[in-house]
Amino acid sequence: NGNERKPSGSIYCGDSKDVEYGTFNCFTCHTVCSLPELVGRCYGENTSFGEEWLSERFGSAIISPDPVYSLKEISLDNNVYKHSRKSPLSELDWIEEYHPYMQKRKITEDIANRFHLGHTENSIVFPLYNVSGECIGYSERNIYNKYFNIQIGVNDKPVYLLNEVIKSNAEYAIVTEAQIDALTAWGYGIPACALMGTGAKSQYEDINKSPITTWITMFDNDEAGRKATSLFKKMIRKDVFVLEANIPTGYKDINDLSKELFDECINKSFEV
Repeated sequence: NGNERKPSGSIYCGDSKDVEYGTFNCFTCHTVCSLPELVGRCYGENTSFGEEWLSERFGSAIISPDPVYSLKEISLDNNVYKHSRKSPLSELDWIEEYHPYMQKRKITEDIANRFHLGHTENSIVFPLYNVSGECIGYSERNIYNKYFNIQIGVNDKPVYLLNEVIKSNAEYAIVTEAQIDALTAWGYGIPACALMGTGAKSQYEDINKSPITTWITMFDNDEAGRKATSLFKKMIRKDVFVLEANIPTGYKDINDLSKELFDECINKSFEV
């Protein structure tokens, strides 16, 4: 990250017409070569090996020319997960149906049905699943204030919808703070999961075990969101790409954005 006092090499990430993007330069032996050639040399192989190694691990980030629209269309079926009244959700008197508040928060009926959202008289109910797709409890969001609750007995807070992200086989995924933000992203066509905060150790363990190789952070546009971004970069394993999709000035989170502004933020994150 440019913090080494005396760096021993560099990989060019600028936009000069004279230097190819991704060119490696060793400051010690003065070797100059492409990134694939560098990877090949590290393994005692050739450039073709390096190209294949990079493509297998990070192909979605390297070869995707149009990150927003290269993702395959998401099928909004209603047969993903079904829970019975014997699940932990039975402890709460709730109804699995579309509530007008969901529309107000840009959660479409298809998305609400797909992820089995429901409501009580005062709250929206979000079933919680672990990475294996097992329903382990629920969370509530009051529709009249910012009161948020996770069911007693849910000891390790899951990463909301991480199981769905993994199942989607997505080339990349968004990570957010709030559940509503993640649902908004799904409605806009990109898989997303939510930490329901800035993230706990057990949540990062689940994320680091996932097969996603490119994460796009899209936390709130405030001090807490910036801290969440820094923490995510620190906690995520080092062999994945982490891109930042910054919420524009004047907007608080994903849920504030139109589809057009959302797409613009995602595209800009791939330009860095």
